[in-house]
Amino acid sequence: MNRLLLGFAYFLIVTTPIQIAFCLWIFFFLMSPDYSFFSFSTSEFMDLTFLKYLKAWIYSWLWNDFLDVIWSLPAALMSLLKLIINTWLGIWLLNPKPKAIERTSKFIVHIMIFYSSRFGSYPFNG
Repeated sequence: MNRLLLGFAYFLIVTTPIQIAFCLWIFFFLMSPDYSFFSFSTSEFMDLTFLKYLKAWIYSWLWNDFLDVIWSLPAALMSLLKLIINTWLGIWLLNPKPKAIERTSKFIVHIMIFYSSRFGSYPFNG
């Protein structure tokens, strides 16, 4: 499980430059006077780019009402939130957490001592 989380963390970190490029691509469209930060939806962005083919394909596979809701959200806001959350999650997963591990192990030891003093044996011994 740890290797899977470590690989996922590296994936999130490695894809950060791609997400930055995607955000810049969206902000390039926002520089026109036709759109504002909140008025430029993800659906409009996909219709203006080559991603309209991907949009049509995804509509054939997933629930259309759900996609209408998701793609009606502002493209710039959603891409920025995704960039921030994915990068933070990747960094958080990569950082070692010795204090959390130490607290957890101390908690487990205290529970085992409590059970042994209270019931005479560990609950895991049967």
